[in-house]
Amino acid sequence: MRRRGVNLDAVARQAAAAFEVDPELLLQPGQLHAVVASRSLLCYWAVRELGETTTGLARRLALTQAAVSIAVRRGERIAKERGLQLIGD
Repeated sequence: MRRRGVNLDAVARQAAAAFEVDPELLLQPGQLHAVVASRSLLCYWAVRELGETTTGLARRLALTQAAVSIAVRRGERIAKERGLQLIGD
């Protein structure tokens, strides 16, 4: 994905669009269902598709590494349930 020009910002935009939330909300603390689901999708795609580390992503999102790991698993489930795939820009 990185070779195709996909970066973390593009992934955040796509994850936010899947749940119709503002991408900026993904970088802020919050417990709204749509934001949590979008952030989880972002974590899943960033770690599994872009090769981001959970530690680096945790720093960027102001979460713990454990929270990002949990979000990756949740995001994987969401992607499968909804049939969502990361599409390069």
